[in-house]
Amino acid sequence: ITSDFQATQKITYRISGMGIDQPPFGIFVVDKNTGEINITAIVDREETPSFLITCYALNALGQNVEKPLVLTVKILDVNDNPPVFSQSIFMGEIEENSASNSLVMILNATDADEPNHLNSKIAFKIVSQEPAGTPMFLLSRHTGEVRTLTNSLDREQVSSYRLVVSGADKDGEGLSTQCECSIKVKDVNDNFPMFRESQYSAHIEENTLNSELLRFQVIDWDEEFTDNWLAVYFFTSGNEGNWFEIQTDPRTNEGILKVVKVKPISLPW
Repeated sequence: ITSDFQATQKITYRISGMGIDQPPFGIFVVDKNTGEINITAIVDREETPSFLITCYALNALGQNVEKPLVLTVKILDVNDNPPVFSQSIFMGEIEENSASNSLVMILNATDADEPNHLNSKIAFKIVSQEPAGTPMFLLSRHTGEVRTLTNSLDREQVSSYRLVVSGADKDGEGLSTQCECSIKVKDVNDNFPMFRESQYSAHIEENTLNSELLRFQVIDWDEEFTDNWLAVYFFTSGNEGNWFEIQTDPRTNEGILKVVKVKPISLPW
């Protein structure tokens, strides 16, 4: 800083404000004779992006000879902060057989470097997928949206996926960090129950009831112990007299055939 009055009289310079006589103290100093302002410490733009320095030109009596000058010192950003994901593990789920480009989740990361600057522009990418093989998901480079890449998700084949994702600033060319995505493939009722045997036989003495005459075994590849898996048994013929009923064992999914009414011996089975 300089004053035109120094050509005709002795001028000394003084500064005040944040970074001088206000916290953080002592960052800037001025040569009282030349007006040269220097910095004495390392500054962090993420803590203090700018400083306002009030500059004074004083005569020999300590009086202002100029209107105080307010000097703005902007701290230029350097890329010294990597992106930070809001979670170390993102959890998501998607139904099997969902259409391609279905939204699974949205990742979020921030960067403490200067906003709207290349140093804080984050680009995402998938680093790995487990199980490996055909890529099943697509990650939007800038929005963080994770979407299905195909319509062939099959819970009966793979019930969950783990993605390792990278976020790098400078639009993918700078500092980077990683997170995980855990994706559960939700079951839909896309499997018919199938009897293990095509026919069953049993014997019972006449005029007797039986709480468990036999068990039917079925296979259903949908998720166990859900409504999609639990079988409901019914008669299509042969039980017009309501002599039998079938109950489902919820632990094994077997059908339990019971005799609930005695059938007269004169009637054929």
